[in-house]
Amino acid sequence: MMGIRIPSYNPEDWFLGVIKFFDSRKDFGYIASNNCGMSLATYEQDFWVNSDCFTDSSAKVEGALVVFQWEHQSGGKRRAKNVRRFSKSVEDDCKLAVKYCGTHEVVQLKERQVNMMGLCGLPRKYLLPQLKASIISNENRNIETTLEIFKQFIGKYKTVLPPNNWRYVFSKDFDSELKSEWIQIFSILSDEEWIAVLNAYPPAVIYANDVTIDNWLKQLTPRFVDSTARDDFKYTLELLNEVQKAVYVKKWRIAAEEDFLQKLASYKQKGEIPRSIIGPFDELKKARILLAKFSDNQFESEIQDCLDSIKAAKFRAALEEFSKNQDSYRRDRLKEAFKELENPLKYVGEFTEIASPIIQKYIDANNLVSVFSMLKYASEFNEDFSTSFLYGLKSSVEETLSNELSEAISKNSKYYFENTFENHFSQFTSLYDNEYATLLKVQYEQQIRESKSIDLLLYAADSRFEWISQEDAITLCKGIIYLWSYEDIDNLLNGYIVDDTDSRVASYIFVHAIDLIASININDSFGGNSNDIDSTSKDYSSKSIYFIERLLKLNNTETTRNRWGQYISTLNAETLLALYDRGLINILPNDVIEHVVNGLSLKDTFNSPNGWYSVPAFQNKSIEKILSNPTADIFSSIV
Repeated sequence: MMGIRIPSYNPEDWFLGVIKFFDSRKDFGYIASNNCGMSLATYEQDFWVNSDCFTDSSAKVEGALVVFQWEHQSGGKRRAKNVRRFSKSVEDDCKLAVKYCGTHEVVQLKERQVNMMGLCGLPRKYLLPQLKASIISNENRNIETTLEIFKQFIGKYKTVLPPNNWRYVFSKDFDSELKSEWIQIFSILSDEEWIAVLNAYPPAVIYANDVTIDNWLKQLTPRFVDSTARDDFKYTLELLNEVQKAVYVKKWRIAAEEDFLQKLASYKQKGEIPRSIIGPFDELKKARILLAKFSDNQFESEIQDCLDSIKAAKFRAALEEFSKNQDSYRRDRLKEAFKELENPLKYVGEFTEIASPIIQKYIDANNLVSVFSMLKYASEFNEDFSTSFLYGLKSSVEETLSNELSEAISKNSKYYFENTFENHFSQFTSLYDNEYATLLKVQYEQQIRESKSIDLLLYAADSRFEWISQEDAITLCKGIIYLWSYEDIDNLLNGYIVDDTDSRVASYIFVHAIDLIASININDSFGGNSNDIDSTSKDYSSKSIYFIERLLKLNNTETTRNRWGQYISTLNAETLLALYDRGLINILPNDVIEHVVNGLSLKDTFNSPNGWYSVPAFQNKSIEKILSNPTADIFSSIV
């Protein structure tokens, strides 16, 4: 310690402490110490200092380990003096520090505790005699207190020490001059104390004789759950003779197997295998890997029993939830748990016990949709489950389907027929045999034939159930169409996207409509009703032409075109001109053109006042359209 004045002193006059704080601006601070060799209470172990108290200016730093003397000041204060840093190269400092080992190691700073032994780094040649003395002088000496002293000492050092990866400091010292110190320490232990030390630190066998080792192995119960103890096992194994190794390995194998079986029992009790906090494996996989290091027994049957128990617990938990709520989430969860069971048939009875009352509740509420939904679901657990219910449900099934079909027919609703009646027919009959489904089809066929909806009848023919044949559907539709009035067809043309009218019946609708209006002048009401027309003018032509315009969208077959031609041939010139003007016919008969030409006069033309030129034009755009048609034979009419 160059530059530092170290006064000679009697060690009894000197003390060890830590700079609690030092304020260089105000030039004062305190040293925290402990009561080793001092008649002062622990909380009174603070000593006042200023710069004059230090022989080593580098020691004026919070947390510095120092040695010092002290003296009384006025007012009962205690002032430290000759303060300097502790140095482990000064033998008297080391001897002083030894006196603080154990009870007096820790001092309290402002906001933290500090272990002085951790700061001083005493060489073990000073500490080992103190360890021995602590054991011998212990007034309450027994196995527990001796082991505690031993643990406090060993705990000051790392478990694995370089450069040879020694385990514990006594192993590192075995090949040094300190070996004799350790031999003396171990020699003062009783047989019981020796065994306690070996249980805590198995590598200490390097200092034990064969008798002690054999006695230890006889009563050994390995701490398998302790990872440090497992690492000790590998290190200690290399320190034993062959006979001892065999005993040691067997003890650890038994401990590993017992630990593994306890883990399996724990998993069974919890009903699950926990996921590992670290790494991708679950705890069972980790336990198996660990077991394999100590035992060849893989406990396959015990593992399978554990897994079966966990799966059964998962199934029962899902079943309990299902008993309270049968929503899709709980159904799926229960079905998944059931499929995971090793022997599902073993648990069918438990499912039946829960499901049967639920289904009966739906039956009592006449909720067939829920009944058959549950029955179909239950069949995935047991194919025969629904048998006891199905026979008694037939009358309800038939009544419900008949009522739904009647409602679809009364509403003339293809949508209700498809989305209610057919859906329920499919759901209900799926659990019965084909013979019963066929019987019901025959029963409902006659009801379907009574429908007055051509959409429903045509759908019934197209349906996957083939309620009626295509031929019968067309025949029935024809019969319905030929009973329609003008208002029926007008409503159909108003309510539908006419282009989507089924081509199988469009021609019948068209022909029947033409038949209805064939003998009626377009200036008259096609329907014999004047509610939509100005009562003073009685002019129905616009409404009539609009009806024909929509109807012509169904004119897509040779039959309809022929019937249209027949109708056109019966119309007078005024009606033809009105249809031509609307674009509903493209050609006018020659006699109509001649009638138009012969009726022309100069009054039908005019000169536009907006142009700088004077070109005759027709005032009536309809006449202009007729005379500008290149297919019209105008000149024959003029001649």
